[in-house]
Amino acid sequence: MGIIIASFYLLSPLIIILTQYRDYYPTNVPVFILFISTYVILGASLSHLIKILIAILSISIYLPLIIFKQAITKPIIVDISVCILISLIVLYGISRQVEVARRSQDHIVHKSSEQRIEVEKKCDRVDWLLRNILPEHVIEVLCQLGGSYSRNHPCVGVLFASLINFHVLYEEQYEGEKFYSRILNEFYGDIEELFLDRRFLKIEKIKTIGSTFMAASGIQTDSNDQKPLDFDVFRERVQNLNMSQQGEDELQLPVFRPLHIERMKNVSILFADIVGFTSMSSNKSASQLVSLLSDLYGRFDMLCVQMSCEKIATLGDCYYCVSGCPERREDHGKSCVLLGLGMINAIEEFDHDNNEQVDMRVGVHLGSVNCGIVRTKKI
Repeated sequence: MGIIIASFYLLSPLIIILTQYRDYYPTNVPVFILFISTYVILGASLSHLIKILIAILSISIYLPLIIFKQAITKPIIVDISVCILISLIVLYGISRQVEVARRSQDHIVHKSSEQRIEVEKKCDRVDWLLRNILPEHVIEVLCQLGGSYSRNHPCVGVLFASLINFHVLYEEQYEGEKFYSRILNEFYGDIEELFLDRRFLKIEKIKTIGSTFMAASGIQTDSNDQKPLDFDVFRERVQNLNMSQQGEDELQLPVFRPLHIERMKNVSILFADIVGFTSMSSNKSASQLVSLLSDLYGRFDMLCVQMSCEKIATLGDCYYCVSGCPERREDHGKSCVLLGLGMINAIEEFDHDNNEQVDMRVGVHLGSVNCGIVRTKKI
């Protein structure tokens, strides 16, 4: 419809000229040929810039003919009208080209701005995850050199803290689903806040496995940029926590730290540990052992990608992953079983390539799980 209306407005001057000055058709044949040619060019599949250049060239050729024409004896209103009309067409083409260029530029700027913001968000997420998984000094080495990281430390202290009889509490409160996760969240949160004290700045959280919290001292470089813990705030929070435990519905009170837990059904978890790991590690240095584990776990990681499984963590010689979480899958059990078979084949190839004698013990469990993040420092 817009094209029809635009064509009507552009053709109306031509109709007026033909009706008012029909006596001058023989003497103005070049004028009408030029006029019709301009319209044909406008309808051709050419860019706006080419059409504008052709129209400007037509006017530059035709204007001298008007100037040197015998204006005294012959009317030149038709010639002037044609030039004006062609000029309007040129202006329309220029404005159209400017509008298209400006809109294209705005669209590109808008898209690039959205993509830049999205990239910044992804970089922030990756940086947050990286710093929650790896120590600062390890991140610096990996960013500079890449590859795996291995380093010997002459004197290191390792701490293991575990909730006694937590499995009994878990079995009793299992129907509550989130109750045990809430306890772990508070337990780990209190410990992590102690790390902000300047007395414990050189202690690095390593990993949490179930109800066990692991940390080490002597493995990180000097870091004095962390803020000390405000013990008044900490003491007040502990007092509020103790008071909240006397209430009827302690899980609903806002004094607890935020906890994001989701219950997922039909999930398969694969647990795999290396049989013969002790004998393999007894006659090797720490660097050699790390290199071998990096090679083996690298093979497992590629299998996880092929089988659409999600790696959860590694702890020494134990490797475990999940299928059906966080993305639900109907064939989650099949994926884990195929992954386990692939692991057995992969460790046979590993033995052949590295002249080792180790084997795999693999188990798969199917059921429901509670998924979430317990605290945010070193997931």
